Amino acid sequence: MLLPFAKVPVIMSIIAVIWALSGLLLILIILIQKGKGGGLGSAFGGAGSTSLLGTKTGDFLTWVTIGLVSVFLIFSVVMAKYYRPSDLEQLKQKEPDIEAVDESMLIDEEAEKSGQSETGQQEAEQTGEDIESQLESSADEIQQSAEQSAGEAEEQLKSIGSEAAEKAAEQQDNTE
Repeated sequence: MLLPFAKVPVIMSIIAVIWALSGLLLILIILIQKGKGGGLGSAFGGAGSTSLLGTKTGDFLTWVTIGLVSVFLIFSVVMAKYYRPSDLEQLKQKEPDIEAVDESMLIDEEAEKSGQSETGQQEAEQTGEDIESQLESSADEIQQSAEQSAGEAEEQLKSIGSEAAEKAAEQQDNTE
């Protein structure tokens, strides 16, 4: 886990420490500053921060904040660009030199060795023919049931049509 940090040049480690310290100091300086509502600066003794550093503490803290922000940002860019382990080749894990073997190739080779490849192929063809015949018989059954349902629906439509015609004739006779 710490191996990549051990391979970083010393100057980059120093820059990382300065970057972290500037971030912490930046947080503290911002918390001490007097805000519009008093902020946390008043929590540490009211006007103590202004009397401690003089009457122009606001200007001083502003300049310190600007300086720390610039140091923090510059070191952030430097670290993003150059903070890398010196020897990347040693850090990479070596992949094993094992070839990927397809299981179907192993099965075919074993079948050829034992002489079962032809019988296996014949069994597969027979199974395929059985499935095909089952599908054909199922398709025939479905077609027959569809034709039967269509015939029943046609008969129902004819009976409904004849009933409707009889009712229309009765209504016509009643109106006359």
